[in-house]
Amino acid sequence: MKCSFILAITAFSISFFSGCREEELPYTPPDLGTPNAPIPIPPDAYAGEDVVLELPGSETVLYGEANEWDPDLSFSWRKISGPDSFMIVSKDALQTSVLELGKGAYEFELSVSDRKNLTIKDTAMVTVGALSIAYFSATDFILPMSKGLSLK
Repeated sequence: MKCSFILAITAFSISFFSGCREEELPYTPPDLGTPNAPIPIPPDAYAGEDVVLELPGSETVLYGEANEWDPDLSFSWRKISGPDSFMIVSKDALQTSVLELGKGAYEFELSVSDRKNLTIKDTAMVTVGALSIAYFSATDFILPMSKGLSLK
């Protein structure tokens, strides 16, 4: 059965028309792929917390996390931005040390792959610099009364 509905709106009226008729329509079921095929799920990856180092500090540990229940996972760390001075001790380990860091902001990427080559990536920032602290006292904000204040 095929039905049609028309709603006509003019400046002076609103009209509604409907009508139905019998009609044979061919039905083709959708292709759902292989029945019961597993949906590929990539592994989980977490590159850890961002790190801030105060000079003269020049090394840190990247604490990556991944699915612990899958023994076939592979890991890879790489620097994707930042100064040229650095050394990743174990690029293929989930947790690794990074040495010889210079002043600047680094972004390190952890890639986690499974045996089906499904890969997920996450990043961690490492910022190396001098810690800046500003000290103020209440007297820094008091105007001397002897100089007077004039508003124009």
